[in-house]
Amino acid sequence: MFLEEGALVHLVGGRAGHVSGLASHSPGLDRDRVRDTAREVMPVISFISTEDRELNRALVEACRPFSQIVYVPDDMSLSHISLCAITRAGPVKIAVSTSGKSPAMAHIVRRRLDVLARNGTLVRPGEASAVEVIGGLRERVRGAFSEARSRKVFMYRLLMDPPTFQSLSLAGDVQAAAARASVLMEEMRSRYR
Repeated sequence: MFLEEGALVHLVGGRAGHVSGLASHSPGLDRDRVRDTAREVMPVISFISTEDRELNRALVEACRPFSQIVYVPDDMSLSHISLCAITRAGPVKIAVSTSGKSPAMAHIVRRRLDVLARNGTLVRPGEASAVEVIGGLRERVRGAFSEARSRKVFMYRLLMDPPTFQSLSLAGDVQAAAARASVLMEEMRSRYR
């Protein structure tokens, strides 16, 4: 997931070829090697996962001074975060979390959402077009409305514009939807001046 988003991943231990980056493929983990690697890399997130609870704790202590976030999937008491199961429906990402209490349940719910995403009932194709139109307008909206509250009101109004923006987006007419968004933006700007 992190690699897909363009993250730089360093692996200490693990299977050869599983993740590109710094790898030592010895069967056991050397705490000094982990500490030296953490000091050199200064990771934003350190994932620690071994079958040995005490080794996990020792590795957390070795990484914590050099890492902004530490995550141990099997021991939330050692973790700064809990990760979500993520599904994608077009340009929309949906995260499912049980706050680390049951990753298996999060996975099951995510799989149910995957089915809805694949058959188009979670995010309809026109709604995906609306996301693309809105994404293309973000800079113009920031320039048009200096206050965050005004931008928020505009975005909600745009998405709830039933006769035009919504129907144009659902029809997949991206150019007409963008033109309608421009009209709504100008109408709202004249009110907030």
